[in-house]
Amino acid sequence: MNPSDEAVRHLPLDRTRLLIIVQAHHALALVRCARAARLNGAKQITQAGTELKAAARHVHHATVWLGCEFGRGLRAATAEAVGVGEQLEAGSRSTPDEINRAFVALRGAIEALGAHVSTMHSLTQGLLP
Repeated sequence: MNPSDEAVRHLPLDRTRLLIIVQAHHALALVRCARAARLNGAKQITQAGTELKAAARHVHHATVWLGCEFGRGLRAATAEAVGVGEQLEAGSRSTPDEINRAFVALRGAIEALGAHVSTMHSLTQGLLP
């Protein structure tokens, strides 16, 4: 284990640090989802699958950090996006409807996460420097 890893594990995780971590995952999910859509449109299917999976995993990681459940819809959206992403990465041809459903569901999950981040930010207003 890297000494810096151990130092990070022992940092107190206050609301401000938690918000920063969740905001980072949300931002990365937005970027990776947009990249996946662009690559999919350019018929770069394998790379689109990789980006789609990465976006879904960032949403998942944010929810793990939050320690809360956004409901079955969010978990289903990320699972669907990961599944379609894996198919695309493997060279399997998902139907356009499957791909579209995965993007729509994932974008909805990212929006829900964004709304939660906004709420968290307003609650921590004054705590951030």
